[in-house]
Amino acid sequence: SITGIRDTGNRLRDPITGRSVMVVNGEVLDPLFSQKAIEVLLSDESPDKKLESLQSMHEAVGFTMVPYHTVGNNSGLMLCFYPDWIEIDERGKKKGIIGISPTPLSKDGSLQAIVNE
Repeated sequence: SITGIRDTGNRLRDPITGRSVMVVNGEVLDPLFSQKAIEVLLSDESPDKKLESLQSMHEAVGFTMVPYHTVGNNSGLMLCFYPDWIEIDERGKKKGIIGISPTPLSKDGSLQAIVNE
């Protein structure tokens, strides 16, 4: 369980599946992946280098890259993965995609996710 905000202006979607992308801080993924994979996900490497490292460790199943842009970044690639399911506000399980934010979502760590739906 993590704490997030709903951002109605966030239109980030996976261009292949059309699924909306929930963006999270990498630290919240600790229970989902091996310690080695978490070290890679939290590293300062570029998203493509992270994916390459995960592939060499045989932990890249379900990971993909999604193009994005922000106010301070005209274009980039966000490392994402397809979870088995996502549940928001106890409204039932649904398919989705989770993007790993390249920067902290809040200074104090209280914001762990940005939901767009």
